[in-house]
Amino acid sequence: MALPGPESVLRLTSAARPAPEAGQALALFARFLLLHLAVRDLVRALEGGDPLRVAWATGYGLCLLVSLRPTWLWPSLGVALALSTWKWIWIFPANSNHFFLEWLCLTMLFVGSRSEGDAPAALAALRWVPVLVLFWSGVAKLIHGTYFNGAFLASTLSSRSFAFVFGFLMPESELQRLLATQPPGPYAFDSWPAIVVSNGIWVGEIAVAFLLLLPRTRILGVVAALGLVSGIEVGARELLFGTLMLNLLAFFLPTVWSVRALGLGVVGYAFLLLVRGWLAPDWVFN
Repeated sequence: MALPGPESVLRLTSAARPAPEAGQALALFARFLLLHLAVRDLVRALEGGDPLRVAWATGYGLCLLVSLRPTWLWPSLGVALALSTWKWIWIFPANSNHFFLEWLCLTMLFVGSRSEGDAPAALAALRWVPVLVLFWSGVAKLIHGTYFNGAFLASTLSSRSFAFVFGFLMPESELQRLLATQPPGPYAFDSWPAIVVSNGIWVGEIAVAFLLLLPRTRILGVVAALGLVSGIEVGARELLFGTLMLNLLAFFLPTVWSVRALGLGVVGYAFLLLVRGWLAPDWVFN
């Protein structure tokens, strides 16, 4: 696969859509992100986390309601950004990478929603987010080297979801050996299928980032990214982050897909709240 040239990179960062369409896409994503932030804190509150989670979830929820009036979208994003900044300071240093990603997206939305003329530049900036997330995630795995022999994934098999996924890729005896291994290990896969999948993750993340850069392979990149992210997040049960990535990847498609991604997010989050609150409170997901 040829590396993207300067023209390809410029196409990704350029105003790929006219201002009205870019503004519509940003407004859809802004309301999804406010919903995402409210649900994430509400889920943590239902798990018995910091009591302030209820206040944060309520604040994001009110911002979402206010944002439904188009002229109030930008002020509601400003309040949500102030709320997230306060939250960042309050929980420091326990801030996660996912929280930083949410804060960054919220900042871009706040800047880009002030006027219609700012929307294309903000949309172009947001299109870089999944590219950089996937690329750096793959590079970090390459640098640390814990995916070459599956050491990191082998150490996560105590999680039922990972054990279920990798149980199909190795003999029962190897699975039981790894489950019985106590920290700090050593952990490593012996089965070739598991090793191939482990290395396929970091290779796939880097490759998909380049596919998203190239105009001719962008649709393939979106499909590949959706498959890769879905496979990773189902095992990790990072369902909230996975849904956020789904909505970010929709920026590479016509605006109608942003509408569909938003609808999927609303249904998915309603289900997760139902699961956490009533159906299966002990079921673990992030």
